Amino acid sequence: MADGKRTLEETIRRHKTISRMDPSQKAEHGLSIVEDIKDSREFVHELKEEIMRIQERVNKMEKLLAQLRCVVNVETWEIISSHKAPLKEEKEGEGDSSAS
Repeated sequence: MADGKRTLEETIRRHKTISRMDPSQKAEHGLSIVEDIKDSREFVHELKEEIMRIQERVNKMEKLLAQLRCVVNVETWEIISSHKAPLKEEKEGEGDSSAS
């Protein structure tokens, strides 16, 4: 990314000097700008590809996270289920003592 930024800054710097150029320099400068634009387009294309690769990794991580949540939910449910019976007994006992 730094290379693309340097190229853009260089293009802007050179563009600011156009008013002081003679016609042949202006023509050469125009060709240079065209090359810079092509380079910039290639750079943007590379960035888009990198963004797509990052998005694919993010999607994979989101799927793994969803799977992990399912596993945690199943394990949590199993823990709750295994403690369910004792909790019911305790609550029933509490209900009996308050009724007396």
